[in-house]
Amino acid sequence: MNGFVANNDFDWYDLRQRPELEEVNFWQPSGRNAFRALEPGEPFFFKLKSPHYAIGGYGIFLHHSILPAWLAWECFAEANGALNFQEMVSRIQRYRPGSGQRLDPSHQVGCLMIGQPVFFEEGQWINQPGDWKKNIVQGKTYDMRVGEGRRIYEQCQVAGLLQEAYRQDDQAERYGDPVLVQPRLGQGTFRVGVLDAYGRACTVTNEHSLPVLEAAHIKPYSEGGEHSLPNGSGD
Repeated sequence: MNGFVANNDFDWYDLRQRPELEEVNFWQPSGRNAFRALEPGEPFFFKLKSPHYAIGGYGIFLHHSILPAWLAWECFAEANGALNFQEMVSRIQRYRPGSGQRLDPSHQVGCLMIGQPVFFEEGQWINQPGDWKKNIVQGKTYDMRVGEGRRIYEQCQVAGLLQEAYRQDDQAERYGDPVLVQPRLGQGTFRVGVLDAYGRACTVTNEHSLPVLEAAHIKPYSEGGEHSLPNGSGD
């Protein structure tokens, strides 16, 4: 199993003040490339940049999509790590040097949807990978079974911070091999996943106008339906 250690802006890390969140959106200012470093259910680690140089939390990778900024806000709101849409736009603009134009709300951003996020207190931070290079911009994939990937995984266990989903059962070896888990989708990830699955078109009318499309449960959530793609449709 792999894990991804991602460079993390401290402003976004302020989401640690929101422990009730079941999902967060780790957005990238440019939405040009698909994210293929992880499979859904593998761990995604939040590595704090200078001057901290430490892993400050992690979550479970759920889904990647390229969305217009307005839709990313509509789906995740403050789980984008900003208090309002204007603040999010300002941060996107900050990471686009040389662009003097005001950011269009339809600007495409890469969205890495992370479930069950855990943010460590400063005294619990874990040292960044020993082989981390300064020229790594977005992040790096590690094998969780060996080397620095294994160390990160085990230190989370030792600190009692690794989620139950990743812990071995009582009969297992204390540090067994990491295992892939079935991630739980939050409402925002469910909506984006359903829209992506149906080509962002209504399953009835084939309407492609994003502002009027909604993701719906085939079996209502209130009646036991799950936030899962097989139980979703674009209406």
